[in-house]
Amino acid sequence: MAEPFVIALVIFNDKDELRVFVSPLLQGAVAERDWHYVEALFDDFPVRAKSDQDALFRQLSSLSVGPIVTGEVGSCLADYPHLADITKNFVPFRN
Repeated sequence: MAEPFVIALVIFNDKDELRVFVSPLLQGAVAERDWHYVEALFDDFPVRAKSDQDALFRQLSSLSVGPIVTGEVGSCLADYPHLADITKNFVPFRN
């Protein structure tokens, strides 16, 4: 079985705003036939965050859509040093 590939990190910043960061390898990690679906899903996050970011975060905390599955949920990134290292080169996803 292949190692899970972390594609996104969803956090609240110090201003309590939901932010979505993605791997710079995201598009290459998603099958071409699935790219438009994944792009539409991620494009929807900032829109939904504006109306109810807490509900969006709760939903993302248990996300399971096709190959996209939430791996870990926590309240402090520092508690997950392996994720901090993996996600250090992630970039904002249109937010």
